[in-house]
Amino acid sequence: MGGEQARVSRVCENLSKRFELKLFYPSIRKIEVRPFFETENFEYENRGSKKERVFWKDIQLVNNISNKLKKFNPDIIHHHFGAMPTLINSVIAGNELKIPQVSTFHQFWPLCYRGSYWDFDGNVCSERNVCGRCMLSIPIINKLLDLRWKKTVQWILNSVNHFITYSKFMKEKLIKTGVNKERISVIPYGVDFENVSSKNQKREYIIFSGRLSREKGVDLFLRAVSKLRERKFKTVIIGDGPQREEYEDLARELGLNIQFVGWLNDRNEYYQYLKRAICVVIPSLWIENSPLVIGEAFACGTPVIGTNSGGIPELIRESGAGFVVERSADEIAKRIEVLIEDKKVREEMGQKGRVFAEKYLSWEKNVARIAEIYEKLVASE
Repeated sequence: MGGEQARVSRVCENLSKRFELKLFYPSIRKIEVRPFFETENFEYENRGSKKERVFWKDIQLVNNISNKLKKFNPDIIHHHFGAMPTLINSVIAGNELKIPQVSTFHQFWPLCYRGSYWDFDGNVCSERNVCGRCMLSIPIINKLLDLRWKKTVQWILNSVNHFITYSKFMKEKLIKTGVNKERISVIPYGVDFENVSSKNQKREYIIFSGRLSREKGVDLFLRAVSKLRERKFKTVIIGDGPQREEYEDLARELGLNIQFVGWLNDRNEYYQYLKRAICVVIPSLWIENSPLVIGEAFACGTPVIGTNSGGIPELIRESGAGFVVERSADEIAKRIEVLIEDKKVREEMGQKGRVFAEKYLSWEKNVARIAEIYEKLVASE
C-alpha cells in the first residue's frame, strides 16, 4: 500500500478499538483488509450516465453511497480526502442524510486539483491556495474549469463540520481559504510502538523511504550520497514507483552500491532497517503535508534530515531530532556526514525523537483527540 492507504488502514484499526467502525472505499482502491474492522467497497466504475452527472456530482454514485450509509446508520462520517469524485459524492450523501462529517487531509486535494501543488512541468506552485488549473493542458478551458473547481471546493469546505490535518502548514492553507480555525485540528499521524525499540544497535544505513518518483527528490538523495564515498555506510532505498529503473541507472552511473528493497509490507522488517539507520533522508522537491516516515524514524530513535518543504520541517524542529535543509545535494551530504562522524549528536537527536514520539505521536493520544471531535459533533446535533 502507498502512504495514504496505509494511514487510513491504521487509523481505522486503532479507532475500531474504541468505536464500531465500518470502512467504505471505492472499488478502484486497494485497501489492506485487517481483521479489526469491517470493510465494504462501493461500485465506482459503473458510474451514472452523463445525464446523471452534473460536473462532479454523480447521482448514481451518491445513491449508492447513501444506501450503504442508511444500512449502517453511523453517528459520524469520517472522510479521508485523497481524490475526486468519490469524496465529493460522499460529502453530498452525508449532507442529504444530515450526518455530521469530519474530513482528514492526507494531501492537498481538494485545494489543489492534483493534490500536490506540483504542476505538469514539475514545478512547485505553493503560492496558490485553491487551484484547478491542472485539470487539462488546455489553458483556455482550464480557466473555466478552475473557476468551477474553486466554487466546488468552497462548497466542500462549507459542508464538512470539522477538518483534521497532519501539519500546521496544511491548517494554514485551510485558514487562507476561509475555514474558521476552530473547525480545524492538527493531529499528527500515530506511530506503532509495538515491537519498536530505540535501544542502541549498530547504525550502518542511510535510508530513503517513499515513492520512487521525481517529486520525492530521489535523484537529489543519490547525488548527496555520492559525495560521501569515503565514508563507511550502506545506502538503502525502501519503496517503489515509476522512476525506479531510472534511479537504479543513476546509481550505477554514480558508482553507488544501493540496495533497492521495494515496499516492505512486513512492518517488523521495515522497522529493523529504521532501527539500524544512521539517519532517514526526506529530500522532497514538492510540498509535503507530513510524511509517515518522520514519526516512524523517531520511534526507532533515528534522526531525520528533511527538506524545508511544507509540513516536513515542523516535527523535525519541534523535536530537535534532525536537520532541516534546503533542496541541495551538498547540504544534505554535509548533514549526513555530521551524523556519521559525530555519534554523540546522532544519539542525542535519536533520543529526542523517541521522547517526542512517545509524548505526541502515540495512537492512544491520536485516537483520544479524534474521539473528542466525534463526541462534540454528536452532542451538538
